[in-house]
Formats: sequence, structure tokens, C-alpha cells
Amino acid sequence: NNNNNNNDNNDTQIPYHEHLSHKISFIRSLLFQIFNNSNCERVVIITSFVRTIDLLARMFSVNNINYLRIDGSTRIQDRQLFVDKFHHPEREERVMLLSSTAGGVGLNLTAANHIIFVDGDWNPMIDEQAISRIWRFGQNRECFIYRLLCAGTVDEKIYQRQVTKTNEENNILGINNEFSNDELASLFVVNTETKSETNDLVQQQQQQQQNSWLSERAIKELSSWERVSDVENNNNNSSNSSSNNNNNNNNNNDNNDTQIPYHEHLSHKISFIRSLLFQIFNNSNCERVVIITSFVRTIDLLARMFSVNNINYLRIDGSTRIQDRQLFVDKFHHPEREERVMLLSSTAGGVGLNLTAANHIIFVDGDWNPMIDEQAISRIWRFGQNRECFIYRLLCAGTVDEKIYQRQVTKTNEENNILGINNEFSNDELASLFVVNTETKSETNDLVQQQQQQQQNSWLSERAIKELSSWERVSDVENNNNNSSNSSSNNNNNNN
Repeated sequence: NNNNNNNDNNDTQIPYHEHLSHKISFIRSLLFQIFNNSNCERVVIITSFVRTIDLLARMFSVNNINYLRIDGSTRIQDRQLFVDKFHHPEREERVMLLSSTAGGVGLNLTAANHIIFVDGDWNPMIDEQAISRIWRFGQNRECFIYRLLCAGTVDEKIYQRQVTKTNEENNILGINNEFSNDELASLFVVNTETKSETNDLVQQQQQQQQNSWLSERAIKELSSWERVSDVENNNNNSSNSSSNNNNNNNNNNDNNDTQIPYHEHLSHKISFIRSLLFQIFNNSNCERVVIITSFVRTIDLLARMFSVNNINYLRIDGSTRIQDRQLFVDKFHHPEREERVMLLSSTAGGVGLNLTAANHIIFVDGDWNPMIDEQAISRIWRFGQNRECFIYRLLCAGTVDEKIYQRQVTKTNEENNILGINNEFSNDELASLFVVNTETKSETNDLVQQQQQQQQNSWLSERAIKELSSWERVSDVENNNNNSSNSSSNNNNNNN
């Protein structure tokens, strides 16, 4: 008997026939094979649709398969109870039915080492999170992942988009796109023959009228850069007239600041930040500024410059105690405090802080990962901010600064492709989602073979091609499993 008490009222209301769904028929055969091989094997089944869970639950009831179920209707307090039952070695429920949204995250299901995806999600990370329910710390057995696709249907289109997005994600993370030796060497060479490598690349793209690695948004942003020399000439008078401020009242890490040698022209970036701050403060008495850098040494140099120029500031980096961070944030938000600059390290202060008192943020240097900078921007550009915000990125022309920024733009552009921002479906593509292609055994395999014949990986990595080439036709698998499934279900018919 089915001992599951979760949502079993729904199960009996679902009409069930053995051939109602080929996927469900195949899952039934697969489960009997798994259970015949071992008495301790447990299985997680993932789907995006509650209706599919209902159909599976009905099939389990008919075939006397004990199961547990977690979906959006399962109470929070019951979820851990079901997980504990699933882990108990003496319980008979060896199948866990999960909806991908309600059960795909936050659960430890290492009692299972098989996971079956009845359907996929357009976002490959949803499936990756679901896999992590069984493939995680505490798992000491080999794990098996099954993805079921109906050939020639939207299933294949979803999976192809998953592979494309995962491939582009790997490019973003550098998994498929490491630096060559020449590129590595160029990071440490200053190109003195150009005013800006980035602008040169943009102009080249515009002349060729192609956006092979740049979106229109990226080209617009890259084209809006100004030479620091032009900005500084405009700011020179205001910076000179504003340098006589009160004493620096900051007591955080000021012992370090006085030990740093400082000269006004020691760093062009620091000199420019000084001029920019005076301009901002001259325009308004209520403007506040956040300055972000990846290097504590740069924070020390900036702090020394602030001390010399009597600019009041606060500072949060890795050495700042946890209990002091909120205190500094509260000081920064207090309208009567004189500390109008917050110095942050991108790792210690780039996340988790609300700094909406500021509406200016200056990046002294960038990170190879564009999300680090995006997180830092979210310190000021967030709910509660009611003023226009200004973001300044400082690059030294022809240096590694530009190479880092170019890689940021490339990764962001590929990320937008993954999220569909630059890569929406055309009308024809949308229409094709609802058409069954009966002229192919598998559209995905057709695409893989075409890629291999052309000897190019325009949208597929070697790893992706290897994975896509390893698919089996269900008919072949079922024929091999037929005897085991028949012995467990008293069914003599071919379920293919």
C-alpha cells in the first residue's frame, strides 16, 4: 500500500492509464530496474508541473510504489519531516517527488543517488540546483542523473537552450576561455601607442557594423568614456579652492594612514579622485561618496591623501571588526556627521551594506568578475535611494585596467545572452516551440552531428558535444529493461 499521506487525496482523482504518457511509462520501468538491482537505492524525481506530480503519484498508487511528495502546497514545517522519513533506512518510501521550485533548493537528499528530470527548465541553474540535492557533501555513492526528452518537441528546444547558456556561462567564468600565453604576457605591458585600447575596439566594431562580442548597450557605454585630462582641467579651480577643510575626525585605521608616504602626483588616479571629490562637495553639502578598490594598499594611499587634504572619511576593509561595520554605516548615514566619504574594499564591503546616504560611487580598479562590481553598485543603487546616482570607473589607458574592463563587458554581454536580454526568441522560433518535428529522431543529435561535420564549436564546447552525443533512445533502453520491468509489474506489453 501507498503509505504517503501528503496530497494523496489529489492522486486518486487523476485518471491513469499505463500508456497515458511515454515518460511516465518509462519512469515506471526504470524504477523497477533500479529497485531490482538493490534494496537500498532511492530516487528523486523532479518536474516543474504539479499536474505531472499528480500523474506520477497516481501511477505510483496503481503500482504500489511507496513515495513522498514535496511541492508548493507542502507546509514548511512538514518538509523536514518528509526529508527525515526519506533518509530513514527502514522506511519503505524510496521515491521522492519534488517540484523544481519548491523542492529544488535547500533540501539534503543524499539518501538518494538517482535523480530523474521529467522536464527541464529554460534556466540551467534550476536543474543544477536540483542535482545538488543528491550530489553534495555527505554523498558517498555514485550518482545517476536521467533527463527525459521527447524527440522533436519543445523538450529538445529547452535542452538546447540550456546547453547554449551553460556553454556561455563557462565562457564567462573562463572555463572554456582561458588566457593564451600572449594574452597573459600583454597584461603586464603598457600600450603607449593608443589613447584607449577599449575605444579603439569600439570604433573597429562600429566600422565593421557588427556586434560579435558587444551589444548595443555595451557600445553605447564604452563610447561615453572621457579622458581624465579633459575632466581634470575643468575641475582644477574647484579642487584648489576647496582644499582647506576641517581636521580629519576618522578614528578607523588612522595609524596606518600616517605611515604611508604621499605625494600629490604619486598616482594619477588618486590625484583625480581628490579633484573629483572637491567638485562633488562644492556642488552640494549633502553629497556623499563611496570609493571601492580591491587592494588594501590602495585604501591606505587614499586614506593618506584624505588625511593630507583634511577630508573626513570612514573605512571598512577585511580588518574591520564585524560589530564595528554597522556602526560605521550608521555614522555614514547620519546627516550631521562630517565623514562624507566611505572607503570600501570590494570583498569586505562590496556586499550586504546599505549605503544609500551616498549617490556617488568610484571604482579605483575593476574585478575580472563583473558581478563583484554590480554588487558594489547595489550598495548605493537600491530600495531607499531617491536621488540620481553616479558611477565612476577609472581606467589607465593601455594597461591591464582596460583588459579587465574589456573582459567584464564581454562577460556581461554573454550573461545577457544567457538571461535572454540580448537573445529573445524570434516569432518563428516561438511558433516552432509548439510544433512537433516528426522528421527527426532527435533535433539535438542532428545539431551535434552538424557541428562535428563542420568541425566548429560555434555554440558548443567539447564537453557539451560529449554530453549531447551520449544520449540513448528510450526504445533501446526499454528493450533492455523489459524483462525486469515485466517481472515487477506483470506487464507483457512493450511500453515504448
